[in-house]
Amino acid sequence: MNGLDIYNLLRVLTLAVSVLPAYQDLRTRLIDDRVWFTYLLPYSLLVYGLFTGMVLYLDIMIGVVISIVIIVVMVVASRFGFSLGGADYIMFAVIAPLSFVFEPTIGGRRLIIPGFIQVLFLSSLISIFYVVLKCIYINRNRFGSARGLKGKLELLYGYWVDSADELREIIVKEEEGRKFVTPGIPMVSFIFLAMVILVVIDLII
Repeated sequence: MNGLDIYNLLRVLTLAVSVLPAYQDLRTRLIDDRVWFTYLLPYSLLVYGLFTGMVLYLDIMIGVVISIVIIVVMVVASRFGFSLGGADYIMFAVIAPLSFVFEPTIGGRRLIIPGFIQVLFLSSLISIFYVVLKCIYINRNRFGSARGLKGKLELLYGYWVDSADELREIIVKEEEGRKFVTPGIPMVSFIFLAMVILVVIDLII
């Protein structure tokens, strides 16, 4: 096994163990805590690669730092009563040190942008499209009656309901017993999708 083989195997293992949490997030928005233990597989291979010199410490350094920052932010935020925990942050923290294997190469050269930034950017972009397209579909018959530009813009990120689904919708405001909600984002699923897209880009270019 050489350096290229271990990088490819890390990529495959990371994608493989990410399928189940992505599926659970998309279907129920509830992820079994035991699922995270499956990431011991790619992490064990990562440690092996580091000890054998087939994986460079520099490759994972940025991801590790970002992972630590995420955990620190979660801990500090929880002290002030902010609910920043949950599967989305766990997924980001877990994926960050492994994200270097998802950096696509163009013309035989890897992009200088860290893999985690690429995953974060793509998953965020997918989230924006998801929210906008879902709201456009739900509000497709309401744009004509919306008041002014502000009213029409609101319909691009939310919609009115009588009762909100706490797992799939976030309440923005309430008026006269009705709730204006924005779609909850299955971010774990979108992180997985972002990694798949980066692999496809790497294979095509």
